[in-house]
Amino acid sequence: MMRTTVRLPDSLLEEAKHYARQQHTTLTELLADGLRLVMKKSTVKPEEPVPLVLPVCSASLKAKVPFGTGLPEGAANWSAGGWEQWFDLHPEAEG
Repeated sequence: MMRTTVRLPDSLLEEAKHYARQQHTTLTELLADGLRLVMKKSTVKPEEPVPLVLPVCSASLKAKVPFGTGLPEGAANWSAGGWEQWFDLHPEAEG
């Protein structure tokens, strides 16, 4: 085992010594365990995200837009002014 010098804030060192005594271990073992935990944590790949399941609403909504009018070509492209064009064709839909 190698010997080394570590600079720690006084209060942290005192807390660590107290914790080691409570856990019936040495300061050396506490520091080694802490380093192992930190290094293990940084090498573990993050878990895959859990899919978000949204509830399904079965109620029908009364829309201001008549059913079946649809959107004009390019309406999904905001920069092309698709929505403005659609509202120009359907002024009754504006609230």
